[in-house]
Amino acid sequence: MFFVSEAYVLNKEKYGEYDLLVELLTPSGKILSIAKGAQKSRKRFTNVLEEFNLIQAHFRRKLKETIPILEVADLIYIPENLRKEYSKFVLFSYINEVISKLSYPRLEVEYFSWLKKFLNFVNEVFLEDKPKVKFLKVLKAYFDWNFLKFSGWEPQLYFCVKCSKVPQRLYYLSPSSGGILCINCKDNQSFLVIKEVVEVLRNFIKMPINLEGFLKIVSFPELETITNIAEVFWSYFLTYEINSLKILKEALSNGKVF
Repeated sequence: MFFVSEAYVLNKEKYGEYDLLVELLTPSGKILSIAKGAQKSRKRFTNVLEEFNLIQAHFRRKLKETIPILEVADLIYIPENLRKEYSKFVLFSYINEVISKLSYPRLEVEYFSWLKKFLNFVNEVFLEDKPKVKFLKVLKAYFDWNFLKFSGWEPQLYFCVKCSKVPQRLYYLSPSSGGILCINCKDNQSFLVIKEVVEVLRNFIKMPINLEGFLKIVSFPELETITNIAEVFWSYFLTYEINSLKILKEALSNGKVF
């Protein structure tokens, strides 16, 4: 059986003496495939199976085989700018590791389409004249928040998750409860946020991928609160240690984003 699909290269490793085991993200989810002779080939896979590349993957699978064979990989897109800007490289590395470790085998096509637009935006946007550290914090928070949404962990931000009442002014966010709590239902693990922050978070989840929208978040007075909330919720649902997260956070905290 043969099938073709767009795919992002997540990672690869040696498989035997001649082959490579390649992990790909496709519109149907993650796929492990074997690129026959890729360690020795100088024509079929030269510079194509690098991490972050978008390819057109041609697979072959026999009835008794569980792992498909990657017959051909046509290069569609190389995110060249990430190799020129350290900030983009560490952000891509973080996103790549999250997808590899936490994405489910089958996710919606909508998720793949969103991710393709977001990664393309991150690669193409110029950050030289922007507040880089703040901008990258927003991009990370935006990815984290949307990954929670596509994974089915999106926090409830419109009414109290315990009593279903709509808070009027004071909102208490609780990762363990999965969203906001009213003043009567708050617990020891919840923390207080103002209504304006909750409204921004609501728009943040459904915000289109564009420079204007991100810069509005960058200029929001409660920016640190927004990014911290995303981090708190994200950390609560993590099931694996993300090695590149430490590097990314150190780069952002130390201002090493050039």
